Amino acid sequence: MRRLASRFIVLSLLASSAVAASAAVSAPALAGCAPDAAYSVTNAVYNHKDMVSYSSAPGGHTLSITITAGLSVTATFSGALQTEESIIIASAKETWGLSFALTLSASIAYSDSWTVPSTWAHGQLHAGADRKSFHWSYGHFAPTCSWVVVRSGTSIAPYHVPAFWSVKA
Repeated sequence: MRRLASRFIVLSLLASSAVAASAAVSAPALAGCAPDAAYSVTNAVYNHKDMVSYSSAPGGHTLSITITAGLSVTATFSGALQTEESIIIASAKETWGLSFALTLSASIAYSDSWTVPSTWAHGQLHAGADRKSFHWSYGHFAPTCSWVVVRSGTSIAPYHVPAFWSVKA
C-alpha cells in the first residue's frame, strides 16, 4: 500500500511538472506585455462658457465671483361676497372682499475666490459651465506586444454647472 501511494505521488509530481513545462513554453509569447484589455484616453480638452462677466486684477490681488440662482412663485387668491336686502321704503347693499397671497421662493449661491500669482502681470477669474471632450480607444496587447484597437471614438461630456476657472491675461 505504501509503495502504491509513493508511486502515485511520483506520477503526480511528474504530471504537474509537465504542465508547468508546457505553460513555460507559451509564457514567453506574452513576456513584458500586459495581457488585459484596457481603455486609452488621449487629447483631453476642456471647453468653457462664461455665464457672467469675468473678474480681473493684477498679480497679488484676490478675485471672487458669486453666482446666485433663484425661483419665486406667487399665488394670489381673492373673492367677494355681496348681499342685497330691500324693503319697500329702504334697501341695503353689503360687499365683503377677501384676498391673500402665498409666495414660495428658493435660491442657491455658488462662489469662488482666487489669488492671482504675484509673478503674473494680470489674471482673470471666470464663472460659467465647462465640459470635457476626449478621444478614446479600447484594446489589448497582442502576443507580439503591439496594441490592438478593438473600438474607438470621441466622447463629449455634457456641460457641468457651475464651474470656475482662472487664466493668465
